[in-house]
Amino acid sequence: MRRLFSKKNGRPEGRSAGGGAVLLVVAVACVGLASCANPVPPSGGPRDETPPRIATSRPAAEATNVSRGRTVRIAFSEYVDRESLREALTVTPAPGGRLTFDWSRRSVEITFPQRFRDSTTYLLTIDKELTDLRGVELEQPIRLAFSTGPRIDRGRLAGRVVGSRHGQGREGFDVYAYAAAAADSARLPPAPLYRTQTGSEGAFQFEYLREEQRYYVVALRDRNRNYRADPLEAFAVPPRPALAARRGDSTAAAPPAARTAPSDPVAPTDTIAAAGAGDDGSRGHRSGEGEARENGAEAPWVVGKRDPVPPRLTGALPISSRRLALRFSEPVRFRARRATRVALTDTASGQSVPVRRLYQRPGQAQRLTLRTDSMRPTGHRVRLVPGDAPDAAPVAVDTSSNAPERPTEATFTAAERPDTLKLRFRGFQKSGPSFPASSSGGGALTLAPCQAPTVQFNRPPAGDTSATATARALVSARDTSTGQSLPLRLETDDGTTYRLVFDPPLSPGQEVRLRVNARRFRLPIDTVYTRLARRLPREALGGVSGAVQVGGDALAGDSLARDSSSGAPTIADSAAADSTAAPSLEGGLPPVLVELYPAEGKAGEPLRTTRAADSSGEFVFRDLPEASYRFRAFLDGDGDRQWDAGRLAPYRRAEPLAWSRQPVKARPRWETATEDTLRIDRFRSSISD
Repeated sequence: MRRLFSKKNGRPEGRSAGGGAVLLVVAVACVGLASCANPVPPSGGPRDETPPRIATSRPAAEATNVSRGRTVRIAFSEYVDRESLREALTVTPAPGGRLTFDWSRRSVEITFPQRFRDSTTYLLTIDKELTDLRGVELEQPIRLAFSTGPRIDRGRLAGRVVGSRHGQGREGFDVYAYAAAAADSARLPPAPLYRTQTGSEGAFQFEYLREEQRYYVVALRDRNRNYRADPLEAFAVPPRPALAARRGDSTAAAPPAARTAPSDPVAPTDTIAAAGAGDDGSRGHRSGEGEARENGAEAPWVVGKRDPVPPRLTGALPISSRRLALRFSEPVRFRARRATRVALTDTASGQSVPVRRLYQRPGQAQRLTLRTDSMRPTGHRVRLVPGDAPDAAPVAVDTSSNAPERPTEATFTAAERPDTLKLRFRGFQKSGPSFPASSSGGGALTLAPCQAPTVQFNRPPAGDTSATATARALVSARDTSTGQSLPLRLETDDGTTYRLVFDPPLSPGQEVRLRVNARRFRLPIDTVYTRLARRLPREALGGVSGAVQVGGDALAGDSLARDSSSGAPTIADSAAADSTAAPSLEGGLPPVLVELYPAEGKAGEPLRTTRAADSSGEFVFRDLPEASYRFRAFLDGDGDRQWDAGRLAPYRRAEPLAWSRQPVKARPRWETATEDTLRIDRFRSSISD
């Protein structure tokens, strides 16, 4: 301001009075333009946590015999983010062109490209992406339906989307309904007939569908809204490829309804749409499960994910004249860690440079490191060599076992600096399942069954010697009670973390002192690293057991693993399967596998997997540390010992599965039987009761 105005007359320095008038006009114009833009929320006051709703609409909610116009007017209860409405709005049937939006304060007039069709039920769905000016989203999608004929469609179809590990509801999934014939298509149609979203407990509901029509209903984490299950996007296939919409039929709790009115869009009214408020959608997972089963509730849509994208070799990073790092687009692990499977060439001379060792440094999941002979500071090319046999394992794979994308080669200029990396010991750890074992105190490694002590280095400790020789040179172990040295060998998958394999294995309760002699590292310090490791005694271990009950619907019909290339089940097959008698578990039917997980924390890989008895469905896990556990059971239709999430197009159902609802605790010297019976049922709810 001091620069803009002078102290004498308040005018801009170096400007006339006319210039000041121009500034005033510009300021007024800016205020006018701001008033036409998207409104902004007022500052101050209590925090707004109330989502917007429809105050009134024209046509009114569930109005019939609506004139064949082309506009819908909606007044919201508060100012909303206008761009979010464009993203959130879906119209069924599709308007066949672009909608236009004309805003007036809290009201919007939506104009269709053509006049409404005769005798047609229109459904406007506003999903949870709609926000008010403070960013508060809808808790449930809003639906507004009206008909240009004398009646309005009343078909309803509902379900629940859950996670695959524990069966917990998944919020925010887009749910799309297509014509049932889409289940047999190689690709889903360009756009669904209907769209909605899951609520906080994973429940969803379609309303105002055509009665007795059959739909193919899928769920996607469709972040880019292209109606496709893109690579790495989570999806869930339906329990059946064709689900009927019936008048008043609901297989899950109904979401809250929109509040709309038949009067003028800006006038208050108390008329409420027919779909009244429901519960939180949790019946399928908690106390109401028995009631849901009796009412014929559908099995949940179980979320899976596929990773068909191979890792890419994005570059080679020269570290020294004898060391090179290969960088990948995602985390990788070794499958065939052999130096002969990597070709390194000096492009200036055309000569090959021998690769001595491959390893993966701790904490560098997206890199593989090469130790080579001396490289000149010239251009080089590195290439991963495929195996001689057609089915030979690749050098490395990603976490989904995808081999790197070809061609797997990169060029670089070698570094001139000498290699000075010294061998360093990083610590003692343990490998195997991450059991929630209690500590034995004193800083000792407590080893549950199937766990082994490990030693970790910053690079391979072996030169050209064998792992056995390295074990004798660097690592040793003694029984703490007898002082006797124990024979062992080292095994490694990545070249830096080595499992200590004892021969014979450690006995229950046996305690050993592990020793790493740093003097052999040729370091300037004289250090010996030691750590106690103790195998849990038998009296500290317990077991848990239970039973799996497989319903008839889970076994009806075709094989679980069939796909389109070998006779995929069609809609007609599914309809026939509904009435097929259930065979027993005997006679070559898919085995029931039961997986064990810790009750607390994020579920990763199962701790153990066992097979339930064919006749009784009973299972047991023994030799477990004292802790709480959960189970997941599934029919292993393809025999790969992993749950299959199915496929969207063409439809292939997911392998039926069930989860324990309550954790069960393993107690020392006891076998604890869970009160849950895991019920695997193809068409009905599969949460145990």
